[in-house]
Amino acid sequence: MKKRMIEAALAGAALTLASASFAGAPVPGPTATLTVTGTITPPACTLSLGANGTAAFGTTQLSSISNNATGTVLTNPQTVPLTITCTGNTQVAFGVKDNRATSVVSGLTANWASGIAAGTTSATNAFGLGQSSSKNIGAYTLTANTFAVGGTTKTPATITIANETLAPAASTSAGLVVNPSDATNLITWADSTSSTAASTGSTFTANIVVTPTVNQSSALPTSGNITFDGNATFTVYYL
Repeated sequence: MKKRMIEAALAGAALTLASASFAGAPVPGPTATLTVTGTITPPACTLSLGANGTAAFGTTQLSSISNNATGTVLTNPQTVPLTITCTGNTQVAFGVKDNRATSVVSGLTANWASGIAAGTTSATNAFGLGQSSSKNIGAYTLTANTFAVGGTTKTPATITIANETLAPAASTSAGLVVNPSDATNLITWADSTSSTAASTGSTFTANIVVTPTVNQSSALPTSGNITFDGNATFTVYYL
């Protein structure tokens, strides 16, 4: 009888010890890590320029070029259609980089306020026409107008990039002077002049008007043909 009592006591003690071990704080064991990945991409877009991306001004007689320091504005500006086509609805803008910036003749700006390139009064708005016999030929301006998204008329708007933040600001002008500083000055489409965001769509169109101003005749070479060599890159930006 005494033996049974001892066995019962031992069994009770074992049960109490086991219960105590389960009642204590959990002890961490092996671990595994969950990684969450994924990518959100905007619809793919392409940018195209009509007329094979060429503004052709034909032949101009040197005798018609003034020796005035403000140069001679060619009165036959060329229009090049711009189209951005996307695989789905999105918001986009475009920027333009002048690949001939070192050839800009800044003194030609006096003629730019005449209305041919309305709103353009600074050399910062000029694109270079390239060089001939190491002499700068002149400069040209780009003005964007006739903005539409999916065939619906829109308002041209500018976007200033500061601290990687996009801030659309609609323009009230009928056209918009294109600045050659690419990513720091973008152009987009807005629903109205009071819009605070860019328009959404899949097909964006505008016209780019190219207006050259030729340097004064005494600064140009006279031993052969002078060939315009303006060159600028248009880039789509996803907003």
